[in-house]
Amino acid sequence: MTTHTNRFRPLDRGLLAIAALGALVLTGCSSGEVAEFEEPTPASDGGGDDAAASSDDSEATGDDASEETAAPVLEAESGLVQEGISREAAVLDTLRPERGSVITPAGTLTVEEAEVVESVPATEVGLTGAQEGDLAQPAEGEEFRILTMNFTPDQATQGYGDEVLDVDAALALNVSGVQSHLHDLTEQQDLRILFSVPQGGDGTLTVSSEGHDQSIDLLTGERVEDEIAAGYYREVTNQDLNHTFEMDDSRVPFKQENGPEEEYEATVEYDLRVNSVSLTAWTPQEGWAAAGESWLVVNWAYEISGDSGVGGIGTDINDIDVTLTTTVREQTLEDSVKDEGGRRNNSAEAVTVLAVPIGTVDAQLSLTGTAEYELSSATNHTITDENAAHLEFATDSLEVSFPDSRHDGAVGGQDDQPQEDDVEETDAPGEQDDA
Repeated sequence: MTTHTNRFRPLDRGLLAIAALGALVLTGCSSGEVAEFEEPTPASDGGGDDAAASSDDSEATGDDASEETAAPVLEAESGLVQEGISREAAVLDTLRPERGSVITPAGTLTVEEAEVVESVPATEVGLTGAQEGDLAQPAEGEEFRILTMNFTPDQATQGYGDEVLDVDAALALNVSGVQSHLHDLTEQQDLRILFSVPQGGDGTLTVSSEGHDQSIDLLTGERVEDEIAAGYYREVTNQDLNHTFEMDDSRVPFKQENGPEEEYEATVEYDLRVNSVSLTAWTPQEGWAAAGESWLVVNWAYEISGDSGVGGIGTDINDIDVTLTTTVREQTLEDSVKDEGGRRNNSAEAVTVLAVPIGTVDAQLSLTGTAEYELSSATNHTITDENAAHLEFATDSLEVSFPDSRHDGAVGGQDDQPQEDDVEETDAPGEQDDA
């Protein structure tokens, strides 16, 4: 509403004279009488008390209008949790966590951002009587956070069949020791959830999988450090090596019984490989690692094959025993595969899981083994050197590294902590140089 103020021009001198004469005539004054005139009231030029009063009225009217158009602000329920909140929230600050990912056996939950929120549309949080345009603010003593997250399942959990990893994960809210389930985490999904939490409180999101819980701070979106799951969060966790060791063939001499003196020589070839090595917090074989430890997982394989070199004479490789030796921090760990054999070509793939300190940086791997060579289908040929028929083989050592800045400078894969020889010597009290 607009208030109009009429403005008048002041009269000039000519008009004042005419007005005075008119007043004299109207009052019937004689020529000897002195006419008395009242002082004319100055005409308004837009200033003065009247203008001020008019302006005050205008401002008051504007305030009333502002109050009439301001959106009502309602108080949300204490401990409010609302999924699918829109982008219409009044955001005060946006936090992008440095440690926003929580890795589990079932997949990874990532907090993309945590928003500090002043208010949200009241109709989105189901407040009774809320109308379009109304706002909702946190309950007294609480504050709003909106966490935008996504969950990506581990590829091993997808598909069908016996080889699919049957694990799951779940998301829950934990405030003041009270936990409430929010979501099962089994498939790709995006989440945007509003939380009303105590100001400066200890609210967390709990991510559970295979009997172990990890936490996210609701106020910051940061993952809380966890000793058991720590193996998941190293800078380097996997080395896809596909490394084949260089190996010499073995030779086994044999000859025909009661025949020519000519000797033959069978050949045995070795294919010994380390396919990949990884550090992890959980494996299907062993479950979760102990606090302060990580699982070192080695995927390795071997194939041993023999060829007599003579048509009609078969070969068997029997009693195979292959051992993987792993050295970490001068500690040696071994795992063996045994096979009775009985075939010309004998092969196997193996997975070895070893518990190592969480600060492991380097590991040395090697393969050794024994086997027996036999002529399977020859009835009139014999091996002339039984020692040669007892096969023994060994590889060089393969070094695998898992760089991690938290353990730079470690010796033999040890944690980056000062050793006795590294401690700087200081003068005893009273022996310092004079300043």
